[in-house]
Amino acid sequence: EFYRQVWDPDATVESVAAGRAEAAAANPATPGEPPPTWLVLRDGRAIGHVTTIPLRLWLDGRERPAHWIKGLWVLPEFQRSAAGFLLLQEAVRALASTPQLALAHNPAALRLPEALGFTDLGALPNDLRVLRAKALLTRLDFDGLGLQGIPGWLRAGIRVAHHAASVLGPAADRSLDSWAALASGWQ
Repeated sequence: EFYRQVWDPDATVESVAAGRAEAAAANPATPGEPPPTWLVLRDGRAIGHVTTIPLRLWLDGRERPAHWIKGLWVLPEFQRSAAGFLLLQEAVRALASTPQLALAHNPAALRLPEALGFTDLGALPNDLRVLRAKALLTRLDFDGLGLQGIPGWLRAGIRVAHHAASVLGPAADRSLDSWAALASGWQ
């Protein structure tokens, strides 16, 4: 009922279960397990939800499993209750052994994660760019990221770029530097 009301009016128990099974198969943090998800129930009815996007990240000199806490949603009639705080509090507690990330898009949404110890690192700029293309190309691994639906021709191109990173990387760096200079009006 919650999924139908919030995200997909055509959701069924079977479609949600199939989606969770697909997510479990693609889970790079804990392979084979569905992403950790929590609900707040009131009188047997789900009134709030939060889940994660399992991922791997580089932290303290090594690759680690992590969880991006995402999909926090509380039904409108319960949004001024403790439901959102309880959901995030339980997620943070349950995931305490792995790094956690959260992304909030407005000041009101920042209050809950900050109350639970998250640090606001500021806004992500829209003009992010690759600084060292060779480093990116040598580490780029669609399979390791668990990305689905990547066309075969693109996967083959990435494999070629991966093996030719020592040549393509510096060329890409020069191209990106030139593009950045042109785009910014810098001479």
